[in-house]
Amino acid sequence: MISLEAALDALARNDSALAESILDSILHKEPRHAGALCLRADICTRRGEIKSAFENLARALELEPRNPMIHFTVGRAFERAGHLERAEPAYRHTVELAPGLVEAHSRLGNCLLELGRNRESLEVLGRVLELRPGHAATLNTMGDAHRGIFQMEDARRCYEAALAAEPQSGRGELRIKLAMLVPALCGPGEITKVRARYASEVARVEADPPLILDPVNEVGCTYFFLSYHGLGDKDLNVATSRMFEKACPSLLFTAPHCGQTRQPGRLRIGFISQNFRNHSIGRSSRGIIAKLDPARFEKTVYFFHEPNDEFGLFIRDQAEHAVVLPLDLDSARRRIAEDRLDILYYQDIGMDPMTYFLAFARLAPLQCVRHGHPDTTGIRNMDWWISCAGFEPEGAEAHYSERLVKLRGIAAPTYYFRPESPEAMKTRDQFGLEPHGRLYTCPQTLFKFHPDFDSTLAGILRGDPEGRLVLIASRHEALTQALLRRFGQAMPDVADRVTFLQPMPHLDFMSLLAISDVILDTTHFCGMNTSLQAFSLGAPVVTLPGDYQRSRHTASMYWHMGIDACIAKDGDDYVRIALRLGLDPAFRAGVQADIRERCGGLFENPQVVQEFERVFTEAFT
Repeated sequence: MISLEAALDALARNDSALAESILDSILHKEPRHAGALCLRADICTRRGEIKSAFENLARALELEPRNPMIHFTVGRAFERAGHLERAEPAYRHTVELAPGLVEAHSRLGNCLLELGRNRESLEVLGRVLELRPGHAATLNTMGDAHRGIFQMEDARRCYEAALAAEPQSGRGELRIKLAMLVPALCGPGEITKVRARYASEVARVEADPPLILDPVNEVGCTYFFLSYHGLGDKDLNVATSRMFEKACPSLLFTAPHCGQTRQPGRLRIGFISQNFRNHSIGRSSRGIIAKLDPARFEKTVYFFHEPNDEFGLFIRDQAEHAVVLPLDLDSARRRIAEDRLDILYYQDIGMDPMTYFLAFARLAPLQCVRHGHPDTTGIRNMDWWISCAGFEPEGAEAHYSERLVKLRGIAAPTYYFRPESPEAMKTRDQFGLEPHGRLYTCPQTLFKFHPDFDSTLAGILRGDPEGRLVLIASRHEALTQALLRRFGQAMPDVADRVTFLQPMPHLDFMSLLAISDVILDTTHFCGMNTSLQAFSLGAPVVTLPGDYQRSRHTASMYWHMGIDACIAKDGDDYVRIALRLGLDPAFRAGVQADIRERCGGLFENPQVVQEFERVFTEAFT
């Protein structure tokens, strides 16, 4: 008699047609064979036939509701369909019924990691290691979970243990992950060592590259944290891209139309980001997407998930075409290629693996990137870096692997809608802040806090004994605690006057800016959206422009307004300006009045749109 084992053997040999034939024979003789129904459902999910898979699974569960393998297959079906939130309870039910089933624990841990629940994932994966000590794949996943919550040393230990467990396994992604592992926050003196190690290890991998077929899922990281070191990253980012080109040659895919003559008509422009939502990228991208002339530009926006908030829905509705890309890298490339774009405009590269690895491909004759993540990509197929004169110091062309294109006469290369403000501002008491003393608020994400900035913050607190430094805590406790430890070493005498507030909705954030006496811009990597939000309220922001674009956004806005009172020359000058704003109400009121009077040109400026239309049109004439 044909057995279920024969079908399993056929599947193991990747002969799904034979396996399905065997299963059909079994079910013809035994229609109520739950194991055969379950296995046929698994084959259906592999082919993407989700409806058929669940029909088979529903019948199997009726027959054997406490069969752990059926619940496991339900989880796999939901996971393959992209419904992780529904896969999780199926996997949990599986491990309750079969506590020793390693694969069920492993899939549950992976599922929780994909849902962003890293700590829960680590707990589950720890159980896998109890059942199967030294399991390399599990150690690898645990490394990813630690990395996702900024526990970089724990991530390194896991990756190294995984590599040691299977040194001959060909797991080349582990070598790349270890090479690219950069702390989210560095201490004093660490940055030079971190960068030297990064350069050395990337060069070592490039010299002996592994074979990587799916870098999004196998590697899943970018050079992101290098950008917060206050140094030029061109050489490191170019070396990183060379490493990936050698490890994964398929990254250099070319869309067929890129070698063909362009047909007359409107320019086809695509906008792409993982962050078309209530995010700094969504806020700063939506205006240009909305305002480019539809008579001259055929606009397509590329999402990676269905838009589900006001920003994503607005962006979707401003374009002629809205495409939700598949999460598979090769499928996403080919889907974009179908649209035969003239221009593909990345809103950020380096913030997430998917858009970073997509950018290696030639998907349009002209490929551009903006300051969503303000650092050169190092990628050969990225043609233009779009910026503006105020953002760039003299000689900035040398900072980029792309051609630097500077838009003229604007404060920032973004058509920015004036931010919404609350009708009634929250009070200090509602934020849990004391009613007396000055509030020096630095509301930037914590990995922007360069170790050089610590002495500046200490100088402000020492200069104003009644002042309080207000920061926004990270959603990841490890990052907040790392900064607190650094403050405890750098300024132990005033660290007790640092207050962390929890992340908050936009309108509460605007209230916090409004009630603060002084807004502090981080040095080396300044704010962009935050400065525009502050200026819309007339709130002064102290800033220190440096040698690279990512420290000059706020200063560019001030130069555009003709205000220089809050632009510092060095760290000591930064402290002086902050204290004067805090301790001299008349000076502060004068600066606030100037900002309110002159900030109009920062918002909804039609010249921004005209400049984009000019440079895009000139590229094809």
